Amino acid sequence: KLKVYGDATILINSTNLKVEFDEGVIDQKNFLFQSEKDVELYDFSNNIKINSKKIIYNKSDNILRSSSKSIITDIFGNRSIADSFTYEINNNLFKIKNLDFYDKEDNNLKLSLAYLNTKTNNLYGKDVAVNLKDENLKINKDNNPRLRGNSVVNNDSFTEIKKGIFTLCKKRDNCPPWEISAKTILHDKKKK
Repeated sequence: KLKVYGDATILINSTNLKVEFDEGVIDQKNFLFQSEKDVELYDFSNNIKINSKKIIYNKSDNILRSSSKSIITDIFGNRSIADSFTYEINNNLFKIKNLDFYDKEDNNLKLSLAYLNTKTNNLYGKDVAVNLKDENLKINKDNNPRLRGNSVVNNDSFTEIKKGIFTLCKKRDNCPPWEISAKTILHDKKKK
């Protein structure tokens, strides 16, 4: 085991990863690397940056994990805040618990469980709440366009919600005065 302290950087050439951190442990016997405190990880293959307090990388199965709150940003301007995640690098797949996702237009998706494909940029999840920032839907300043549903598929072109509910009404303690429910709700981001 090699313990590292101070302003450190490790390059993992086999996966095109760069990790900057303050404290870390390299366990060559078990093929593990653990970094703590102010960790910044760059996945150059997928143009992803991860900020976290603790990251564990297992070289034998090529999986990156964090049980700490982490921020994942991508080249498209999307920002994901996760309570914890597992990143299967070989499969280009993040498995995320309690995701708070903001796209480049600041639309917000909250999911209890999410899967993010880093190659297709598709986001899949369950127990979804979506807060839209679409100014075309804000007929007046009190409108709060939002969706809720059982599951979601989201990418740069559309957001599709299954068993969903949509309303524009202002958020309040009581139920909104009106809402639309459907088996499938599709938000076309390009056509707005």
